[in-house]
Amino acid sequence: MPPSPSRPSRPAIAMSLAAAAVIGFLLGALVAVTQVDDTAEPPPSAAPAPTSTASPLASPAPTTTAAPSNAVEAQITLTADRASADTDELIRLEGVLRPTAGEATLQVQQSVDGIGFVDFPVTATTRTDGSFGVWVRTGRVGRSEFRVVTDVDGTQVVSNAVAVQVS
Repeated sequence: MPPSPSRPSRPAIAMSLAAAAVIGFLLGALVAVTQVDDTAEPPPSAAPAPTSTASPLASPAPTTTAAPSNAVEAQITLTADRASADTDELIRLEGVLRPTAGEATLQVQQSVDGIGFVDFPVTATTRTDGSFGVWVRTGRVGRSEFRVVTDVDGTQVVSNAVAVQVS
C-alpha cells in the first residue's frame, strides 16, 4: 500500500499566507500610484514645501520640425510643490503649456534614480489658459524625476524635469 500524502501543518499554511501577504504588500507599494482630482485641495498633512527646480540632466530637448517663421514653438514649464516626500505622499505637479492650448492632454512620466523616463499612469489636462495641475504619489523610493509630454501639431513637446527625493 503506497504511503498517504501528508497534509501541510497549520503553522506551515499560516507562514505561507503571511509570506504571500508581505510579498503582495511590497509589490503593491512598488507600483502604487494614485491620480487625484486636480481641483481637490491637498490633505492637511501635506504642507507644501519649496518648489523643486528642474534637473539639467534629465530632460532632452523637445524635437521640432521645420515650421513657418511666424510659428511659435510650443513649450511646457513644470514645477513640483516639494523637493522631498515620503512614499505614498501626495506631490503636486503644476505647469503651463505655451502657446495656450485648452484641454490638451499631458502624459506624466517618471524616472527613478536616472533610469529613463516611463509613462506614469496619470495624465493632466490643460485649462483654457494653458495651465494644468495634477496630484501624484509613488511608492518608489529614490530620486524621482517627473516630466510631462504632449503632442502639439504632430511634434512631441517635453517639459523640464522636476526632482523629488522619495524616502
